[in-house]
Amino acid sequence: MTDPSNITVDPGAIRDFARFLDAQGRRLERIRARMSESERRRPDFGAHPSAAAAERQHARAVSSAVEASTRLAVRHEELVAGTEELAKQYADLSELNRAASDEITAVMEQGAERA
Repeated sequence: MTDPSNITVDPGAIRDFARFLDAQGRRLERIRARMSESERRRPDFGAHPSAAAAERQHARAVSSAVEASTRLAVRHEELVAGTEELAKQYADLSELNRAASDEITAVMEQGAERA
């Protein structure tokens, strides 16, 4: 088990992950666009007695898929933005810790010189 008091976070790795996620967005958009095109086309289910029911069921399924893919695209954008923000916050925190560490070291050196 990992000691929770000794965890190292690499903001660069988080940024790399955000870029990876962002690259997936183009694939998601292509899938959503293809489904949207399907929604506009009416498939031919032939002259079978249940063809009209099959067409309605198909239309509902395609509409549901388009709606789900749109929601997924929105959530994906939020995830990318959140991951980028997380990387920024860790980078800012790391810089703040480094600055505080330098300040503490300087104060300790001044104290040591006086002793």
